[in-house]
Amino acid sequence: MQNGYAFFEGIIMQCVNPICQTCTGGIYLCTSCVNGYSLQNGNCLACLDLNALTCLPTNLNYSITCSPGYTTASSASAVSTGGFCLPCSANCLKCDFNGPYNCDAFQCTLGFVQLLGTTNCTACLNSCPVCDNNNLNLCIDCGPRRYKDNTSQCSACPATCATCTSETICTACLVGYSLANGICTSNLGYPCAVTGVNAECTQCFEGYRLNGTVCAIDLSCNNISACITCPYEYYLFNSTCLICPELTRHCLTCDSYEGNCVLCKKGYYFI
Repeated sequence: MQNGYAFFEGIIMQCVNPICQTCTGGIYLCTSCVNGYSLQNGNCLACLDLNALTCLPTNLNYSITCSPGYTTASSASAVSTGGFCLPCSANCLKCDFNGPYNCDAFQCTLGFVQLLGTTNCTACLNSCPVCDNNNLNLCIDCGPRRYKDNTSQCSACPATCATCTSETICTACLVGYSLANGICTSNLGYPCAVTGVNAECTQCFEGYRLNGTVCAIDLSCNNISACITCPYEYYLFNSTCLICPELTRHCLTCDSYEGNCVLCKKGYYFI
């Protein structure tokens, strides 16, 4: 069930307190809290450390777990102030093992690497997202929709490619395009999956249903929260198809975390 809701007397109801992750007692009592809050007698109380994900219910100043890029630490005054969150080194995701102002192995953010013998994160060269930990100029992975050229630098794939091996040869295409001889061409029939002998649609892609000879958006899976894939302009969240936010109205697809656009409609581009 989606966070912030409870199943009460056979009905899915929204928790009264918006900072409840789950609730009970007719949606009034929290049973778990969103990050940054601690559960105490059915209520969610804010941790005093702004970088804390969880803290002790009996001491809101005692941080137990921290946001990415921070780690819990203690001091001589830990008896009175409790644990608290201190930052990792810059561009580090996690430093629970090596401690504050350092970085754990393989925990640098994209575009950074922990060089051998160090505990901090250093930027890869030439905008490479994943480089060798002994050679900043050696790119290992160029990331989505880019390829490594003959100088080991990363270059962009053609606009319609999902993956490619050069500036002209695609190996996979974005949704709505078909691969032929290394080139991605527009699939004018999408969301039609199968075309009949009279150039009429006979089968649609998942997320659509056939209405005569036209593919229409099908959201019937929402009724039982059993969606696997979603049509354009929708994204999958907890087995339900939700429409992309209004601010992404020129978006074909958006992600399942915050609804951020990941593919624009034809004639639009990211800024």
